[in-house]
Amino acid sequence: LPKICLELGRGLNGLIGHTQPRRIAASSTAKRIAQELNSPLGEHVGFKVRFNDTLTKGAYVKLMTDGILLAETQTDPLLRQYDTIIIDEAHE
Repeated sequence: LPKICLELGRGLNGLIGHTQPRRIAASSTAKRIAQELNSPLGEHVGFKVRFNDTLTKGAYVKLMTDGILLAETQTDPLLRQYDTIIIDEAHE
């Protein structure tokens, strides 16, 4: 889905946020998407989980856990940094 969003022009006015239920899923999915885009991890696609953030300025896609996105609502309730949000496997 994030690659389709990029092809449709999303991610230019903000990040494409993509949640995963677990840290290992967020990091491995980010690595896979970066590999498919022939981009180093963090440059265009990165992940943020507890104690680890690979995103650099200018990235388009951010993989994260549901908890990270929820925590971001504390400082930005409207999630203005995002152009698109993909919620994958929301359990709670």
